[in-house]
Amino acid sequence: MISVDQWSSGSQIYFLTHLHADHTVGLSPRWNKGPVYCSRITARLFHPKFPGFDLSLLRVIEIGRWYSLSLVLPSTGMETKVQVMAIDANHCPGAFMYLFRGEFGIMLYTGDFRWEVTSEIAQMGKTMLLNALKNDKIDTLYIDNTYCNPSYSFPSREVAAQQVVNIINSYPEHDIIIGIDSLGKEDLLLYISKMLKIKIWVWPERLQIMHLLGLHANFTTKTTLTRVRAVPRYSFSVETLEGLNSMRPTIGILPSGLPWALKKAGCKDKSCDLSSMKTETNIDLHMNIRNRYTNNIEKHHQYIYTVPYSDHSCFPEILEFVKFLCPSNIKGIVSSSSSYVDPRYHLRNIIGASSLCQKSVTEEERERVEADTISANRSLAGDQTITSKHDNFVLGFFKAGNTSNYYVGIWYKKVASNPPSVVWVANREIPVSDRVNSELKIVDGNLVLLNKFKLQIWSTNVTTTNTNSVIAVIHDDGNLVLTDGSNSAEPVWQSFDHPVNTWLPGAKLAYDYRRKKKQLLTSWKSEENPDVLFSPLCGAFSTSRETQMLICDCLTGFKPRSESGWNQSDFSGGCVRKTELQCGRNEENSNFIMINVTYLPSNNFVAAESAGECHTTCMNNCSCNAYSFAYNECSLWDGELLDLSVDNDFNGKTVYVKVASKDLPTYRKKHGFPVGPVSGSFVEIC
Repeated sequence: MISVDQWSSGSQIYFLTHLHADHTVGLSPRWNKGPVYCSRITARLFHPKFPGFDLSLLRVIEIGRWYSLSLVLPSTGMETKVQVMAIDANHCPGAFMYLFRGEFGIMLYTGDFRWEVTSEIAQMGKTMLLNALKNDKIDTLYIDNTYCNPSYSFPSREVAAQQVVNIINSYPEHDIIIGIDSLGKEDLLLYISKMLKIKIWVWPERLQIMHLLGLHANFTTKTTLTRVRAVPRYSFSVETLEGLNSMRPTIGILPSGLPWALKKAGCKDKSCDLSSMKTETNIDLHMNIRNRYTNNIEKHHQYIYTVPYSDHSCFPEILEFVKFLCPSNIKGIVSSSSSYVDPRYHLRNIIGASSLCQKSVTEEERERVEADTISANRSLAGDQTITSKHDNFVLGFFKAGNTSNYYVGIWYKKVASNPPSVVWVANREIPVSDRVNSELKIVDGNLVLLNKFKLQIWSTNVTTTNTNSVIAVIHDDGNLVLTDGSNSAEPVWQSFDHPVNTWLPGAKLAYDYRRKKKQLLTSWKSEENPDVLFSPLCGAFSTSRETQMLICDCLTGFKPRSESGWNQSDFSGGCVRKTELQCGRNEENSNFIMINVTYLPSNNFVAAESAGECHTTCMNNCSCNAYSFAYNECSLWDGELLDLSVDNDFNGKTVYVKVASKDLPTYRKKHGFPVGPVSGSFVEIC
């Protein structure tokens, strides 16, 4: 009924864990066997991977929530329900694990995954599994067994990434090439870019992937701009490095968890290459691997280093994962690993043996999940929350209305509502767009909120003497209290001193002489915006420019919605068309202006094979206000365009906005003729 990363006929629905080639064998642009469930990122990357694929067959699911699917039992023809939940696999962009529940029992399919126990993503995955399983047990665990062998034990990716940077720094006069696949290792490349303050060269197809992932700012296809290049792993070889060094000093780095043998200099025999490992005994092989990971970095050739940077779990991580879940049965999903052994061989003492599982792990972890405290060892991200002792209030991330903005707030737990009944908001002026990679944590004695770029956007902003013992506790009266753990009676900071729009019994509305500030209730700006100040972003159909102060400009063909507000630097009302479009009436023919922006605003994707088809689709749709076509992807906007930040370097995205022809500049109106900068934007008649 269900297939995961298997693409033969006979199943009713199909699930894709991620887009690496070994998981898509049998999937092609002509696919028509059934719907394919995957992550949003995977869906976005589908077109470059499978041009011509019928995108209507894709079903995007989000992490951390149950989906109920109706299937037909082949044996009886009766309908049955299957539930599925996606969990971040922490492998490559868009990679998912899938937890299934149905008449067959409970099954977890990990796909390729990395279970770094100290990582935030792994902690979130643990929380999701605990909440999803409750007191149930997994019947069958299908696990990534690439490194399910005690010989494999390598460092975290953070440590390995620093090792790569150290190698690069030790060769300041050399070019550097790094072997990578067409997807994966993005975090490594970003870390190198950040630490060395450089861009990294990638080949054109890889840059397209970076654009789709929103990471292109750190990468280039111009070799003159950088000495560090990421190259396709299939082109990474001794011969390549020797050829490059004949022209310019070059060092190669291969980040991989697998032991990697190279032909020795001057060796012509095939026995010198990787295939010779097949003749080694298991003991020899394991000793070689163990030595490799003891030394971590190995120089296989005078020009080549290997670093154990892996997106797969090593054996200790697999062991920890299996102990945590204690499944009744386990099966490996990889059958062609160089050291393949049935995972049950090394894990036979754990599977199904509750006495060897950590009996209290579920209870202890559940207590931690349901605790009321944020400490130095525990932070919040994504769907994670803390709950007051008697389940009165919850602290966590919530979404404001139909926007894509998330805030940290406190709401009633026992009042069922969607969105929740929020009584207090931390970051009401500055929302975050990515709650999964944002984090609420204790830093230097303060409770702080970091966005996905790890920039601080909110803080309790207090001074404490003992920063190591500070904790934040949500109380049953709805008060979030920051205390010094060694002196919990006296609060260092409390949310009751910073009311928003709701008064709770126990809170005070008065003048705070210590902070010299009135404690007042202030209403939300709207149901979707808890801010009480003017939004720091420009309103609809206007662009913002990066200067020392906020400057907003209406797009060509638009005017301020409120002239008085605009003159007082209140740009929140945005702009409206000077002439309303009359759909279907020839006297008000519409056309498009072109603007270059740093990022595309939230949009809808439609199927279009060319820029011309995308243009026509928007032109013929009365509700379409703008379109963009980039990397074979057509984006349409049928609502207001928000958050348009001008890109003056023309390295960003191009958006075409529909306006009345009469409001276009009085220049030559020829298709594709650039007419120059107008109101902070680059305009082109289309």
